[in-house]
Amino acid sequence: MNELILLCMEMVGTVAFALSGAMTALRRQMDLLGVMILGLITAVGGGVLRDVLSNQKPYIFVKHFYACPTLIGALLCALCWQHLGDIPSMLLGAAVILVLRLCAAHFRWGLPHATDLPE
Repeated sequence: MNELILLCMEMVGTVAFALSGAMTALRRQMDLLGVMILGLITAVGGGVLRDVLSNQKPYIFVKHFYACPTLIGALLCALCWQHLGDIPSMLLGAAVILVLRLCAAHFRWGLPHATDLPE
């Protein structure tokens, strides 16, 4: 039960920061790549910094599907922004990120990665 609560809280924070970064980039008239990168960095940057300062492997490098929903949601938000406006495009991006993260957690989705190298 505690893991579910932590997962939900982590997802809410990720969605909020991803979309705030994407919307900031859109308001500054950045291109699509800039929107996706700013959305990703604001979503995962704090967690990476926390993990590095606590001498742990950053979560984004352990769970590879962690960043993909953020990129997809920021991309969708950027593509819909001109047609739908701020709020609907943010809600659509948030819904996509949440659904993808929940599916990834439930079905244990991951991306291919290289085998661990000996230290």
